[in-house]
Amino acid sequence: MSSLARGFGTLPIRSTQSIQNIVRFSNIRAKAFNDTTGSVVVPRNKLSLFEAMGVFGPAPERINCRLAMLMFVPMAMREMETSEAIVEQFLNPNYGQIALCCLVVWASMIPILKNVKDENFGFMTVRAEKVNGRAAMLAWAVLLALEHQAGGACFF
Repeated sequence: MSSLARGFGTLPIRSTQSIQNIVRFSNIRAKAFNDTTGSVVVPRNKLSLFEAMGVFGPAPERINCRLAMLMFVPMAMREMETSEAIVEQFLNPNYGQIALCCLVVWASMIPILKNVKDENFGFMTVRAEKVNGRAAMLAWAVLLALEHQAGGACFF
């Protein structure tokens, strides 16, 4: 058994296939290393719209979480001001809120389709966004269930 030192330490070589695998790995590693910043840039494939919006795709949960977080407070405030239930607010929409929702969906889909890696930004972490978004979706479900049970607006 011979060995080959190629920046990976000493590796045992059993066949020419193993040598080809090591050379292929070193070429991929060289392409992934960005010399200008010194950081590793891993090439990722872009997602199609159907892959992103699939059952296990990243888009449905992320977009629903963001919309739930964005719209819960304004809709609850409107309910407190006008005593108009959430379902009634959906039937008589505020077009500014619809435009804002469309903008959030569009802005969320671009990085998802380009398959950009999620990164933390200061105290705003990816985990915190998911947890807060899931809590907002649960708050929507609770609010709708309470309004259904009460037969009208909950906040009065």
